[in-house]
Amino acid sequence: QRRLVSLATSKSDSLLETIVAHRLRTEGLAFVQQAVLLGHRVDFLVDGRVVLQIDGWEHHGDEIQRRRDIELDAKLLAVGHPTLRRDFYGVVRRWPEFARDIRAALIVAQRLGA
Repeated sequence: QRRLVSLATSKSDSLLETIVAHRLRTEGLAFVQQAVLLGHRVDFLVDGRVVLQIDGWEHHGDEIQRRRDIELDAKLLAVGHPTLRRDFYGVVRRWPEFARDIRAALIVAQRLGA
């Protein structure tokens, strides 16, 4: 726990985002936290191409927020930024799969010209 606290920055909105930032660094992936795209703040922009949104518990129960998220994801994809969304389970329990998905999305984004 102390190690994770020492890794936290003001850019992380949650401990989960701190974990993602640490794991992205460990994977050797370049990223910006809290990047602004199309007037919206995104949790991570990986390699200037792929958006990662780390959804906390509150996103799962709010239908209006979920619709907004889907609309933003579609707009981002239309301009060449695939978006991957994960929750606690997807980050903590399934990191290897998430890391593979990020790398695959980077290939797609490169083809889209982002």
